[in-house]
This record gives sequence, C-alpha cells and structure tokens, in this order.
Amino acid sequence: MCPRPLFAESSLAEVTTRSIAERIAKDDAIVELRELVAESEFEVEVLPSSNGRDELLSLQISTHSDIGAIVYHTGGIIFEGGWLRVWGSGHPRVPHQIVATNEQINSPGILIAHDAIGGVFCWNHQPRTIHYFAPDTMEWEDLEIGYSAWLRAFLNGSYQGFYQDAQFEGWRERIHELSPEQVWSAYPPLFISSDQRDYRPIPCRESWNLSFGA
Repeated sequence: MCPRPLFAESSLAEVTTRSIAERIAKDDAIVELRELVAESEFEVEVLPSSNGRDELLSLQISTHSDIGAIVYHTGGIIFEGGWLRVWGSGHPRVPHQIVATNEQINSPGILIAHDAIGGVFCWNHQPRTIHYFAPDTMEWEDLEIGYSAWLRAFLNGSYQGFYQDAQFEGWRERIHELSPEQVWSAYPPLFISSDQRDYRPIPCRESWNLSFGA
C-alpha cells in the first residue's frame, strides 16, 4: 500500500477539519493544463471527473498542484486513443483511480499512469521523482523530474520522443483492441531482441504482477 503522507500539506488533525472548498485553489492548475492540452500536437482527451472530491480529500492536497487538479477536475487523460492513460479520479475509459487503485497495488510509490505496452509511471517515495517501469529492461528507471514537470513535458512534445522506438508498426490501427483494463503483451518479450513480435491483449493487473509484483 502506498502511504498518503507523500502528498500531505499539513498535519492529520488539520486535514480532517478542512473542507473541499479549502482545497480548491484560486490559482487552480487546471487552467494552464487545459491550455497545454488544447495546444498539444498530439491527440489528447481530458475525461470528466467522477469522484474528484473524495480523491482530492484523500490525497490531502489542493488544486494548485497539477496532480490535485487532474484528480479533482478529470477522470483521467488519454493520449493518442489509449497509448498512454494518465490516472485521475476514474472514468470508464481510465478506470484506475489515483487513490483507490494504489491502495490495492504493491509499488515503490504512487502509480500515476500506464501505457499500452505494459509500462507504468510511478511517483516514487525516495527520491520523489517520476520513475518508469520499462518493459524493454524490466527495471524502474528514474526520469529525474517531478509530476508536474513530467506531465507538462509530455503535453509539450516529450511524449513523442519518449515512445518513438516503442510504438510498433500498425499500433494505431490496433489500439481499439485494448479495453481500458488491458495492455499488450509482446512475444518475444520486449527485453529480448527480435525483428518480429506478436502482441496480444492481457489484463493490466496480470501484466503488472508479472513485471513488478503489483
């Protein structure tokens, strides 16, 4: 289970007396984030929030932070039809909630997003940077940036460079094969050099369990 104090802004006694209204910041990060989405060169879809109030209160943060804004205002964000799904408060197309899902998964931090080939992004406890579980190395790789820098970099164009060698020929035509609860499993696995691979859908949790014991 991922400890929530990673996000804490105040003591537990203070948190329990603060209302949701006090968590909605005047300088809400969602304003800038929606502008970045609108200007992005990629197909990016922001899904409506389903349980933002409870998720925000559980995280003990405000919407001044990017992760607070994403959780409160969105159900999640989808890049390019489902290649990358950024978790929010939950939606039928991104059913993984930041709080509820992380309470059921064993990981080195807070899982925040996953991609179509089984890769997972995690906001690590120590150091407090985004780590990526890479299917081609089967290791957690430190991206050496925080949540806001990671999300904004992807919206600004880093997404393309990050995945340019991973998006296999024909993936765009096949992305509809994946349900929101599925990722592709490659054979031979991505950590084995091969000129040809087969990709089949498997449940997210099965992939994560095989990869890092989620």
